[in-house]
Order: sequence, then structure tokens, then C-alpha cells
Amino acid sequence: MLLSSLSFGVGQVQATSDLGYGAVRYGKGLSFSTGVFSPILIGYLANPGKEPFLIFTGRGCTECDAGTNIYIHSPSNGEMKGSEQDPRHLIPGDFYHYETRELIERVWFFWGRCLADQSEAAVWLHRAKVTNGGWEQHVVVASQKDNKLNVKVDPIRVPTLVALRRAVSLGACNELGRKKHIYTEP
Repeated sequence: MLLSSLSFGVGQVQATSDLGYGAVRYGKGLSFSTGVFSPILIGYLANPGKEPFLIFTGRGCTECDAGTNIYIHSPSNGEMKGSEQDPRHLIPGDFYHYETRELIERVWFFWGRCLADQSEAAVWLHRAKVTNGGWEQHVVVASQKDNKLNVKVDPIRVPTLVALRRAVSLGACNELGRKKHIYTEP
């Protein structure tokens, strides 16, 4: 299933904290107060015996140039820290240099049973321009291990975009649609 825009989510959003952070609703009427502004729930990763790892987008601040990021957090692991202190990842899209407008990075995001071993994971495929003008790629994989989120960067075993999209077409995996972005700060 391809979610074509960040405006589509699987949960509802409401502002609930004194700081203005939003909450996401998930499952059967459950709610989690995030540490981010304008959160949109996009999916889950299983967390056996505990609350799932919620996958949502949001912004770390409202009065700054911070862009929208992807966050993964289980309510079973307590509250988020907020104020841009929580681990965050790039949303999918084409990223351009803020001055030259040159394409410098392309990011794709998938979650579900996307990898060959069929375990549930969130997968970011990155292609970044390097100083010699070529492109380098790596993958970031976030998965549940012992009820904690385990995040690894693997520049060697990069699944192909074709393989990831095949998993999407088989219904085992989801892809969040990509957007163009321009860096607003150096």
C-alpha cells in the first residue's frame, strides 16, 4: 500500500499538552501524547506483549526551520523527551541544496515485512551525492528487539528499490509517498 502524501494517516491527531505537542489515536481508542507538533500516525511495528511501536510524522518545533520528520516510539517505553531530543529520521523525498538547488539526496521509506527475512521493520533507503559527483547509497533499518527499537545503518546489504516495491505489491510492506524538499538552512 502506497500512502501518496503525508496528509494521509491511519490515526487521528489532537493537541493535548501544555506545550502544544500533539497526540495520536491508535488501536481501539488508545491515545499517545507525542513529543512533537502536528503528529500524523502512519503505521505500526509489532512489539510482542507491549504497545506497538507507533510510526508517525511531526515537527520538533513550530518557531524554527525544522522540517517534518519520522518518529518511531512505543508508548510502553514511556514519554517522549520533546524539544527535538528524540531520535528522528528523514521523511521520503528529494532533497535539494538550500543555495544551489542541486539534488543532493533521495530518500524512500517503507515499513512492514519489507526485507527478505520477513521480519517487521521500518526501512529507509538513502541515495546521497558524494563529493566526487557520484552517488552513495545505504539503508537504515529499525526493528523491534527485546521490546526496544534497534536501529542499524547498513551500507553493504542494501535492498533494491525494486525488491522493496515488490514487497509493497505483495501486500507485505507499505511505502510512504515521496515529496520534493528544499533545505531551508545550511
